[in-house]
Amino acid sequence: MAGNVMLNLNLSLNIFEHPWALVAVGAWLILAVWIASRYWPLKFTRKHLLIGPIVIALAFAVDYLVVTDREKIETIMDIVVEATQEERAEDIVQYISGDYCDGEKDELT
Repeated sequence: MAGNVMLNLNLSLNIFEHPWALVAVGAWLILAVWIASRYWPLKFTRKHLLIGPIVIALAFAVDYLVVTDREKIETIMDIVVEATQEERAEDIVQYISGDYCDGEKDELT
């Protein structure tokens, strides 16, 4: 049944993780200002054409400067996986909650 097929489109507009939405806005601004400057040449100068590239630069600056929770978690997971593979328990312990208990008494205390 082709009618039951659902498309899973993950269109994320989270500008802190994916700057591409703002890059698209910047590209559209470049085009819009260029077209507007052709219709009203006295109202638009060359500095108006800088609006789009500034938006694009800000998109990448925000993506670089803001560390989201997802990026923090991915970084921690990479560290823990690497420490597990190299059997470095001291690097893993710092990411485990201080009040963690797996239900068994600690034999060292």
